Amino acid sequence: MKFNLILILFISFLSANAQVIANAGADKLICINDTLKVTGTGLNAGDTGTYTWIDLNSGFVVSATQKLSAKITTLTTRMYELYVTRTHNKVKYESRDTLKVTVNALPTFTYSGISSRCFDQGCWNLTAGNVATAQPGNITGLRYFQKSKTPSWVSSSSPYIYCPKISNFQVPQTGFRDTICYDYKDANGCYNLECKSFRIYPNPIVNLNSVIICQAAGPYELGQLVTEPIASNRVGGIESFRVLEAPAGSGVDINNVITIDAVSNPDKYYLDLGKKNEPQKTGNYIVEYCFKNAITGCMRCDTSIVNVISLPKIKFDSIPGMCINQAMVTLDSIVRDSFTGKRLSAGIWQCIEYNKSRDLKISSVKNAINNSVYQQHYFKPKTGSGTYLLKYTDFSSGCSTTDSIEVSVYGLPQIKLFTPDTVCANSGKYKLQSNYSYNDANGKWSGSYVVNSDYNSDSVVLANQYAITRKMTFGYTNPLTKCSDTAFTYRTAVKRPYFKFMASLHGHYLVDFLMIDSNMNLKNFKWLWYYGNGDTSTRKYSKDIVFKDSGDYKTYLNIYNGFCITTDSLLLNINYHTLSIQDIIAMPKIYPNPVTDILNIVLPMDAEVKLFDMNGKFILKTNIDANQTNQINIADLKSGIYMLSIINGGLSYWVKLAKTN
Repeated sequence: MKFNLILILFISFLSANAQVIANAGADKLICINDTLKVTGTGLNAGDTGTYTWIDLNSGFVVSATQKLSAKITTLTTRMYELYVTRTHNKVKYESRDTLKVTVNALPTFTYSGISSRCFDQGCWNLTAGNVATAQPGNITGLRYFQKSKTPSWVSSSSPYIYCPKISNFQVPQTGFRDTICYDYKDANGCYNLECKSFRIYPNPIVNLNSVIICQAAGPYELGQLVTEPIASNRVGGIESFRVLEAPAGSGVDINNVITIDAVSNPDKYYLDLGKKNEPQKTGNYIVEYCFKNAITGCMRCDTSIVNVISLPKIKFDSIPGMCINQAMVTLDSIVRDSFTGKRLSAGIWQCIEYNKSRDLKISSVKNAINNSVYQQHYFKPKTGSGTYLLKYTDFSSGCSTTDSIEVSVYGLPQIKLFTPDTVCANSGKYKLQSNYSYNDANGKWSGSYVVNSDYNSDSVVLANQYAITRKMTFGYTNPLTKCSDTAFTYRTAVKRPYFKFMASLHGHYLVDFLMIDSNMNLKNFKWLWYYGNGDTSTRKYSKDIVFKDSGDYKTYLNIYNGFCITTDSLLLNINYHTLSIQDIIAMPKIYPNPVTDILNIVLPMDAEVKLFDMNGKFILKTNIDANQTNQINIADLKSGIYMLSIINGGLSYWVKLAKTN
């Protein structure tokens, strides 16, 4: 009975535990400082029960849920137990399982050190430099990167190259701090990284001038070559000069050509240029200057060419006499070094004497000395005619040398013009005259209507203008000084009057002379009539002039505008044995008068009819047939008084006509 009871109890035990099976999962390998995360099993969906995780190393419950999460901070192997319970039909079932967690250490690094760098060291091969190695096993091939720069200054794949993306100028004098990180993951998957900072210091900016110096200047202080760093920034630094190359054939020992004055602070370095009697030592010296920041150790060098030349010998080009109206002369264009032939332009000019005098109490001398040289390089001939002594001082070689040259300035020829200011157009040529002979080859006229020394009035075109004025210029060059000057005058050409007049007979003895055409208003001109009958008159319009006998008379009219006299003539035939003019006047019919538009004319003979206004301006002309009503349309004419001329052979007469609108 006892055996059966034990068997029944064992079978019951197995049956009860079979209701739940705890599963903590497979044992784990983990890296220190990682978080262990495990999810246990044992309960099915819908089951009522509990999960409990127990740290067997400490005996503490570390989780009362299905999930276990624990930060592993020591290398001790950990044991965890999962305890699962299930209640079914008020019966509690239990199950347990354990989990072993083996903790691996993180890889460690051996850091070889990142020293401060100078900018000019350029890019840095971190891979080849073995900045750090990983342990265990002195493992190389780490990954390098930067955590805080986008884009990173470290290349993204091996070999890892660090290249600063700034210029030397952007690096502050106190240095630029930067950080490089490296990491490694070992075979166990354990990962570690480190970051190390370092500084990048700027290299000093070094610049030298190349110079030309005179051998006679003595030893040359090389510090004058340095433009950067400035003197105040060089204090405390380490600087040095050396000659890299001396002139070929000079015999100069480049290791001994520089001397040092160690008493000064900072030290002064002098280049021995040789003496005047050592021309072989002239030429180009290549000098190197280096400056090192004593704190950062960063250094830069630059080279300069020191051209040592002999004292230049000034030579002036021949300078001809100048004219007082000449533009400023660039004095540097006439001076050169007679040794090299090169132009000298680094010196200054000054006037030291005028007309053999240096007495500034004389106003002309004072004016010449103070004002003839402009900005120390230009000579102004306009200061005045005379002789100037100019001194040139040259500084191009580093030491001054002077010489002087005499310059003459000539006055201009004095020109006087003798020409009438007003002439009559179309009256031929007028000789243009000055105080110089018109056939002197050194003088020349120019201007409108001027040919050689003549003003040709026949070339003047006035059109509707009464007069036209043109400028004429005379230029003369002194054959000795070659100085030229000009003078000008204005010539006015006045239009020549043009006109036509006619005669009208009435009665047996009387003739009226009427103007029928002209090129201008002649009202204010002077008139002179020669009638041919022995009488003259200055009246503008002559009427009732008596001709007592039949015959041919030639009448002249002279019109004068102050400059031009124009003459016109008319041949007048008078025959008192023919039909009386009064008889002819009674025959024509001209109506209506006043007229508005259509003028009717009936004549006993064929005739030519002309219409003029009261100023003698011609309006129209037509031919009239005898004994017919001839019509003329004058509707377009303005209101006013007009003169109608009827001409038949040698006979003519006038009718005054009124036009209305």
